[in-house]
Amino acid sequence: MQLNTNLNHSCFDIIIDSCLKRFGMNESLFWNQVGLYYKKEKENLTLISSYRSYEESLPRHGLIIDENYYNSEENFLIDIKNFLRRGISIGLEVDAYELPYCLCYKSLHLLHTFEIESFNEKEIIVVDHYYRYKGSIDWKTVSKAFQSTLQHFQTGPSLFTVKKSGELKIKPLKECLKENIKAFKGEINFSRTDNSGVSGIKAITVIENDVIKIIKTEDVQESMGVLSDYYNKLKGVADSRYNFKKYLEYYHLEDAAEISETLFQNWMAFANIILRYLFLKDKSTVAEKLTYRATMIKENELRLLELLENEINS
Repeated sequence: MQLNTNLNHSCFDIIIDSCLKRFGMNESLFWNQVGLYYKKEKENLTLISSYRSYEESLPRHGLIIDENYYNSEENFLIDIKNFLRRGISIGLEVDAYELPYCLCYKSLHLLHTFEIESFNEKEIIVVDHYYRYKGSIDWKTVSKAFQSTLQHFQTGPSLFTVKKSGELKIKPLKECLKENIKAFKGEINFSRTDNSGVSGIKAITVIENDVIKIIKTEDVQESMGVLSDYYNKLKGVADSRYNFKKYLEYYHLEDAAEISETLFQNWMAFANIILRYLFLKDKSTVAEKLTYRATMIKENELRLLELLENEINS
C-alpha cells in the first residue's frame, strides 16, 4: 500500500481518497462539494463544507462505507485481525495522544485516522497518509490508544472499511453543479446537522464576526481551544475549494477552476490569520486582516456561483 501525497485532505478524507485510487476511480471526481454550513453553540462548533455524508455520497459512486464503534478492547483487536486475515484494508480511528509518530504524542488528545496494512504477533503495520508514516506500532501501543479514546471521547474507537457495492459511477457534471449552486445560495440541507445554522455565502460574514468577537473580547488562553477548532475546520473548508478546482479542471472549466483556487488561498489565509494570532497573541491588526480576507472570499464565492450558473445555462 502506497502513501497518498495529497496534502489537501483531513486524515479521514485522505483514506477515502486512497481507497478511490485503489478501486481505479479518478478521485478528483468524488471531491465535488463546496458548501458552507456554520453553527456555534457555546463550546460546540459546526463548520463544514460537505452537504452529503459519506453514507450518502459513496453509494452514488458505487461504494459503501461500513464503520463500527467499540467499547470492548477484546472485540476491537479481534476484528482488526479478522479483517486483515480476509485481505480487507481497514481504517482505524483512535486518540493520537498515544501514537509516537504523531505531532500531538503525549501533548494533545485528538482523534486521528490511519490505515492498517498487516499485523504479526508483536505489532501492526500502519499506513498513515496524513503524517506520511509507514511503519509499525506494537500491540501495547494500540491498546493504550484504545483506552485513551474511550476515556477522552464520546464516540469511542472505530474501525471502518470502504467496499464496492457495484459498478463505479460518476455523477453527471450538471447535476453536481446544480447542487453546489443551491449550496452557495443556502438552499440545500446538510447531512448530520439539524440545519438550524446558517449556510451558503451568507455564513461568511457570520463566521467573520464571531471570530473577531472572540479575539476582541476573550483572553488568548481562554479562547485558544475554540480558535484552534476554527482553524482546523476552516482549513477543511479551504481544502474543499482546492479539491473542487481539480474537479473543474477535469471538465476543462478553467475560469471556474481559477476562482476556486483563489478561494482556497483566501480561506487558508483567513485560517492562518487565526493561527498567527494564537502564536503571537497580538490583537492589533487581526480584525482588519480577517475582514479583508472575508471580503475577498465573499466576492470570489459570488463570482464562482455566477460562473457555475452560466455553465448550467449554456
